[in-house]
Amino acid sequence: MRKRLLGSVSAVLTAAGMACGQVWANPPAAVEETKEAVAEQEVKPASCCDDKPKPGHLPAVTDPCLPCLPYNPPIQEDAPFRIHNRMFLSGETLVWWLKDGRINVPLITTSNDPFTLPVLGEPSTAVVFGNTEVEHNAFVGARLTGGFMLDENKVWALEGSGFWLAQQSDIFRVNGDQVPSGILARPYTDAVNGTGAAALQAFPGAFTGGVTVETTSELWGGEINLVRNLFRIDCVSMDFLIGGRFLNLEESITVTDTFLILPGGVGFYNGDAQPDGRGINRTDIFETRNRFYGGQIGARLEYRFGTFYVLGKMKVALGVNSQEVAVDGRTSLFANNTLADATPGGLLALTTNIGTTSRDEFSAVPEASVNIGWHVTPRIRLFAGYTFLYWSDVLRPGEQIDLRVNPAILPTAPIGQFGVPGGPQVPTVLMKSNDFYAHGMNFGVALRF
Repeated sequence: MRKRLLGSVSAVLTAAGMACGQVWANPPAAVEETKEAVAEQEVKPASCCDDKPKPGHLPAVTDPCLPCLPYNPPIQEDAPFRIHNRMFLSGETLVWWLKDGRINVPLITTSNDPFTLPVLGEPSTAVVFGNTEVEHNAFVGARLTGGFMLDENKVWALEGSGFWLAQQSDIFRVNGDQVPSGILARPYTDAVNGTGAAALQAFPGAFTGGVTVETTSELWGGEINLVRNLFRIDCVSMDFLIGGRFLNLEESITVTDTFLILPGGVGFYNGDAQPDGRGINRTDIFETRNRFYGGQIGARLEYRFGTFYVLGKMKVALGVNSQEVAVDGRTSLFANNTLADATPGGLLALTTNIGTTSRDEFSAVPEASVNIGWHVTPRIRLFAGYTFLYWSDVLRPGEQIDLRVNPAILPTAPIGQFGVPGGPQVPTVLMKSNDFYAHGMNFGVALRF
């Protein structure tokens, strides 16, 4: 009898250990109770899969994706429907790239012939900068997501998210002594006679100087969504979301040229000839701003396997893109390294296009992403992923530059051209749009509390 009792107790303990190592799809078949079995139940030790919760612990309901753990399931960082707490928060580091901008016109030229001006259309003219892509390095930023559940059944939630990519700036500089011929100029088209022209910055014996082109880009945005869980089947969960989205893209191109008049040259400022020793500085600034306001819908699907998970998201926002182009220009005269005078208008930014021009256009913003993560604890998880965002009908500054110039309103035009009445009202604001995208990696941590 004693051996039978010990054998029965050993069998029960062995069965309990097996239950801690697997999940039962269906409960085991009922076993005929005996007096020995009743006695064994009275002395049976508590199982780690016991359905009765201990004081201060969550119910020990098994999860098919996390065998024999208390049912405290990890859940995606931005949809806390199956967690026992109401709040959630995640923070991410972003390493993204933006679609290269394009400068559609030549901004700086030189001549391979020392006796020919570097005007457009001449065989000896070579483009030093322009007609090219504006390439930035990777943008580093951050994204913060947070929210809370709206009901006790963990079906509805409200969440908000915002991201920011730090401004990137690239600078191109060139001086006359960096080109073989020593000739450097900013080209334009004389809109009165339709011929090419050049504003010189460097020419041997006449002028010495250079040109700087600076480009900047910055992107940030946010969204708020109402989220509903559609279903949860074992290791798979799917959510639907609806809400609103905002995006802001700000970019600029600044072209600055400075030259000193040498004894063999003559400069002009507001129709007056300037002697040697004086300096002239011209600045053109082209800025674009795109602000998207729209509603969005989306879905996300999560699959969990053990302590790891994969989360895919797809969202589409439709709305209005508020577009702005801001143009500014200034020409300054220096005598003995001191500012003597300044007037509105540079070279390609003149009184005909200086100011802010805006319009509203329909735009679409789809976004797709995937994350792969690991549950460090039931309340903390680490993840990494990739995001691709597309934005239709966006203004970029390099596409808003008009090379046509009416010399009558050009502050540095020669005598006989400056101030002549009439002529076309150019340059103008072009308002050319194109598509845009941003993509990159994210690394983050999610908490719930």
